[in-house]
Amino acid sequence: MKKISIRSGARESEREFARMLFLELSEKGFEPVVGKSADAAAEILVWDQIGPEEAEELTEEISPSEPPLLLCVREINERIPEAVVCFERPFDIGRFLDYLKALMEGGKRELPSGNFGDRLLLDSVGQYAVFRGVRVALTGREYALLRFLDEKRGEAISRAELLRGIWNRDDETSENTVDVYIRHLRKKLDERFDTRFLITVRGKGYLLR
Repeated sequence: MKKISIRSGARESEREFARMLFLELSEKGFEPVVGKSADAAAEILVWDQIGPEEAEELTEEISPSEPPLLLCVREINERIPEAVVCFERPFDIGRFLDYLKALMEGGKRELPSGNFGDRLLLDSVGQYAVFRGVRVALTGREYALLRFLDEKRGEAISRAELLRGIWNRDDETSENTVDVYIRHLRKKLDERFDTRFLITVRGKGYLLR
């Protein structure tokens, strides 16, 4: 897989989002490089706002070569050159990576259809969750539980499987332990951001949206 250069502005929110991209790209088999890199096959810019100086820089860096420059910004405005592929944050990281992979394999430039949604991200180094640029502190068990669900995101995982995978236990009387930790995570995530990350699937278990 070719290397990808990720650059961000000086704002903390920009650096944080660039960090999340780096982690996601690494986990998916890409070779991300932070900062300018002469041998990068693609370049991703992370900015919150596009002012006159940023717009001028974008115009100077536009190249007809493939793949195109990708910009991750909080709000699209008239200063952004039309030749720049722009993703308005927050967006679905999974679909962004699918688009990037298609570009690097010589695919089409068209953006994926449909609206981009929010996605909960996990930092494997700091072992915390990130949503809309906000860090959420987790205990070791909470992070392990979220990571287990994230590896099978969208798939319902039974309490018994979670108990074996996280606690290395196989007794049905301890399955309530899973419910307790799910409640802790819902308070930290679902209630804080007024959304539903952890879904209960009756008769099957839990899934991470």
